[in-house]
Amino acid sequence: MPFNEHLKQFRLENNKTQKEMAALMEVSERTYQFYEKGEKEPTISKIQNLCKHCNVDLNYLLKD
Repeated sequence: MPFNEHLKQFRLENNKTQKEMAALMEVSERTYQFYEKGEKEPTISKIQNLCKHCNVDLNYLLKD
């Protein structure tokens, strides 16, 4: 499963809005939407922010 699908699945499983996820990753809501659509890739530091705030393993989001 590609990163963008893992990201969306994680958001839905944790009952978070795109706006909440964007805040955790310190990006705009529109930028986050691009991440979920697979139109942009976040930097590793943005993914690490999310992992830190949500107690999720980086490998979970990045696995195939």
